[in-house]
Amino acid sequence: MLRMTSACLPLIAPGPGAISAPSTPQYVTLDQMAALVSRSKKTLERRKRRKDNPLPSHAVEGGGGKADEWIWSEVRPWLEQEFQRPLPERFPARTDGH
Repeated sequence: MLRMTSACLPLIAPGPGAISAPSTPQYVTLDQMAALVSRSKKTLERRKRRKDNPLPSHAVEGGGGKADEWIWSEVRPWLEQEFQRPLPERFPARTDGH
């Protein structure tokens, strides 16, 4: 029986219109979201609790001193609509070494 491993497969560059594999989700906190839309964390906390068009639910519940976390690709459209500003598809990486 012949077994092929991924090391045996040829590398083929995707053609035009190819759909790339989904990237690893980026998790963000209220503080990070607030900074990108130039609002306070408290503003986002209020919008999280409101009845009409609230902030989407978090993906990871914090607790014990840890912040709740949202998946950037899921919360970005809401932030763009809510604050009327375009936001990057990928959350900006820190460049200060942290």
